[in-house]
Amino acid sequence: MAPQLKLALPEDPVRDVHGSRDGPVIRIVPFGSLDHAPPALRSIMSDAPWCEVVSINTARLDKALCLRHVDAAVVVDTDPVDPAGGDEKPYEDLIGVLRRHRLGIVVMTTRPWLYAGHAMGLVCISPEASVEMLRGALVAMSHLRPVMRQIDLELTSMQHLGDRLARHFEELDHELRLAARLQQDFLPRELPRLDALKFATIYRPCSWVSGDIFDVFVLDEHRVGFYLADAVGHGVAAGLLTMFIREAIRTRRLESHGAPFIRPSVILNHLNDALAAQALPDSQFVTAWYGVVDTRTLELTYATGGHPPPVLVHADGRVSGLEGDGCLLGVFGRQIFEDRTVTLRPGERLLVYSDGFESALLEPRTPRAPIALASDVAAVAHRPAPEFIDALIEQLDAQPGSLSAADDTTLVLVDVVDR
Repeated sequence: MAPQLKLALPEDPVRDVHGSRDGPVIRIVPFGSLDHAPPALRSIMSDAPWCEVVSINTARLDKALCLRHVDAAVVVDTDPVDPAGGDEKPYEDLIGVLRRHRLGIVVMTTRPWLYAGHAMGLVCISPEASVEMLRGALVAMSHLRPVMRQIDLELTSMQHLGDRLARHFEELDHELRLAARLQQDFLPRELPRLDALKFATIYRPCSWVSGDIFDVFVLDEHRVGFYLADAVGHGVAAGLLTMFIREAIRTRRLESHGAPFIRPSVILNHLNDALAAQALPDSQFVTAWYGVVDTRTLELTYATGGHPPPVLVHADGRVSGLEGDGCLLGVFGRQIFEDRTVTLRPGERLLVYSDGFESALLEPRTPRAPIALASDVAAVAHRPAPEFIDALIEQLDAQPGSLSAADDTTLVLVDVVDR
């Protein structure tokens, strides 16, 4: 059991405290086994002109003001080591209170190992130490207290700053959640249901908002259009750019309502000019792929602007890429984009993807090497769309670093129904 704390004071603690010829007065408060106080402590408590013993009510020890004007504390621990409880720390609570007040502590003890866990602000000396050694320790602790107080003020300031930052990040997190929900609302809520074509998608932002945007829409009785655009980077800046892309494409489509079919190359030309007119920074550009399928003939007309070539999986298992010419969008205005045409056949599957999907979808290749699906993807390439989508998601989740993806991943899948 820890000994009761006792406060030893001289019979007349009132003295001249204006200093001495040897330096300023140090105000100390002693604790512990003072009935058998070490000689050095008794000496300075009785007649040292440089030392004032301060009276403290131990019941109010943890109050903020009671130790305000104390320079150092002395804890006397001369109790013999109990073999049954040699690891007991009898003054642990007291030292905790004193340290919370940023008060330097001199422990006079024959068992300094009990206090080895305390670093700054505590020093152990022998009960047999001389007056000079005890005075040196007390002077050192008194000089340390202003430093500890300053550290305390800075720590409090940092805690307040941390609280403000925590509130700021909570607000930012809330705003980003709203932005993500809003961006999701701009994506198609239901994909067109056609007799000849079936659509499915994967959309996985790497952060709250995505730099990818896609849409699938019916143009008229016989045509369905779809596109995938990828603003460079990810996050808020790229997410804002996707909203501009969507509105630019949508506006061009609405302008053509009731007019002859507008070719994909014209759509990309309009989008490129709209982006270039904004004079975005050089690092802000967009890749895009836009296609239109005539459901009567299964003819796909498409144009690309710097986008990865979509993958066409044939019914017999062969794989080909839908190559095309077209520069990045938003860099220079008045660029030329070309239309290309391919006739789809029943049983084929078209995969339009953003570059964040490439490592999971395709085998690594050189520029002249033929395009090929990754082995795990090729094994499930002809499964029904829901199973294929689930397999791709598993493939994404199995990639190294999948918990913190480096880029957004988006896929638009088009199945040609085998009628």
